[in-house]
Amino acid sequence: MKNYITKSSQNLKIIILSDQPKERISGPNVVISNIFPFLEKHLDIKWKVTPALGLYKIKGVPHSVKAVLFSVFSFFCLLFDKEIRDSQIINGHGVSSWLITIWLSKIFKKISIITSHEVYEYTKLPWFFGGKKLAKWVWNYTMKNAQYIIDVSGTIKSEKAYFIPNGVDIKKFAPGKVKIKKDKKTVLFVGRLSPEKGIEYYLEASQIIKHRLGEGVGFAAVTNLSTKTKDKLRIMDLIRKSGVNLIPGALNMPEIYRKADVFVLPSISEAFGLVNLEAMASGVPVVATNVGGVPNVVKDGVVGFLVPPKDSQAIAQAVIKILEDDQLREKMRENCLAWVKNFTWDKIAKQYLEFYQKVI
Repeated sequence: MKNYITKSSQNLKIIILSDQPKERISGPNVVISNIFPFLEKHLDIKWKVTPALGLYKIKGVPHSVKAVLFSVFSFFCLLFDKEIRDSQIINGHGVSSWLITIWLSKIFKKISIITSHEVYEYTKLPWFFGGKKLAKWVWNYTMKNAQYIIDVSGTIKSEKAYFIPNGVDIKKFAPGKVKIKKDKKTVLFVGRLSPEKGIEYYLEASQIIKHRLGEGVGFAAVTNLSTKTKDKLRIMDLIRKSGVNLIPGALNMPEIYRKADVFVLPSISEAFGLVNLEAMASGVPVVATNVGGVPNVVKDGVVGFLVPPKDSQAIAQAVIKILEDDQLREKMRENCLAWVKNFTWDKIAKQYLEFYQKVI
């Protein structure tokens, strides 16, 4: 086994700064919680959560104002944090930590690293850091002022940007040992009820597939019903009318993936698509849109198919092709299990460690 402890890393002090409570299930928190145990063995590393999160709960205040207040209050609170002052690297995860990471690094002369779990297209979304105008300013400011950027999508065009993908727990997400007997083949969607996830195109595709293949195919959508989005009620109504089985965000996700025959992620914009890896690790071929960092995860024609965004017909055709061809589906299943071995959390954590050692 390679020894990752070098002279430069033995005393290396790093702060990982996230913008969400540790218990919240989110892309950044999934990454941090999975790489942290490995990094903790080799570095003096601390995981801190930005203070002032309560500001986002204030009612009657525009989201843009809350976003600015959050950054300013969190920054001033962390000015008095001894562990931050004593650190050498501050690595911010989550867009609301970006400004704070850069400001603290400038004040205390630390190395600033931003891990971007986002793509530029997110700045066009109303919920992204206070709305479009502020979001674009924050994005441009960060790209200019951060010393280094870890880009999970592989789409940021900058000399500062380094591609380190997200990972997957291949022990947790794995095919079942016993083949499940089913009356129907199952198509699965997992994601929040938000327009950029493209669930409407999944619902439209389900009707096309039903018309072609009949009642031998079932459809499911797993989502967190507690998530508040502007379009939530409208999308839920579309789900009910489509006949797709709506499953509230579940703790038994590995079992749900195992029961699927094809996984669909029809996002309009997507930085990475962690759920694609979870499906593939479970031995489920993927049909996903060719957006953001998805092509770096889904090998077209190998582990599934890439389709254009906002194209229900293309989604349906790809799903039908996999469902109708048992030999193709089994081959893709085998390819999925081999491909995801490149994305184990140990391998991703080692890339972070080597990156920290490189920039110090």
